[in-house]
Amino acid sequence: GFLLRDVVKTMFSDPFTQASVRLLVTAVLLSAVEYFDKRTRTLESAGWLDALSVGLFQVLAIFPGASRSGTTIAGGMIRGFDRPSAARFAFLMSAPVLVAAGLYESLQVMNGPGTTAFVPYLTAGFLTAAISGWFAIKWLIDYLSKRSLYVFAVYCAVVGITLLLIQWI
Repeated sequence: GFLLRDVVKTMFSDPFTQASVRLLVTAVLLSAVEYFDKRTRTLESAGWLDALSVGLFQVLAIFPGASRSGTTIAGGMIRGFDRPSAARFAFLMSAPVLVAAGLYESLQVMNGPGTTAFVPYLTAGFLTAAISGWFAIKWLIDYLSKRSLYVFAVYCAVVGITLLLIQWI
C-alpha cells in the first residue's frame, strides 16, 4: 500500500464518489460473509496462507472509503475463521502496518522546522489513541462473539448512499 499511495491518490480525483462506492462494496462484502457464515476455525489454526490472504484484503484499505477492519475481518471469515477469531487475526495483522505507517509519518513530522516543541502533544495523542484503540478493539471482538456483522454492513450502506446523494444533489 505504501508504494502505491501517491498513485492511488492521483487516480481517484472525486473522493466522495470513490468513498461511497467502497463503502457500498464493504457493505456487500460484510453481508455476504455473514450470509454464508459456516466458519468454525479459531486463531490457533492460522497459517501462512491465512496471513497472505488476509494481508491481500488489507491492501484494499489503500482505496478511499474501504474499511480496513471490515475487509480484513471478511477476509478471515472467507478463510473459515469464526467472527471473533477473524477480528483478532485482522487486528494482529494490522499492528505491524500501523506501527510502520505511524513511525513513517512521525519521522516526516519531526523533519519539519520547529516541530520538536510538539513532541509532548504528539506523545499524548499517541497514547490516547493507543488506549482508546485497545478498548475499541476489545469491544468489537466481544461484540462479534455474540452478534453479526450486519449492523456494520447497514452502517456502510447508509453512509455510502448518503455520500452519493450529497454528491448528486
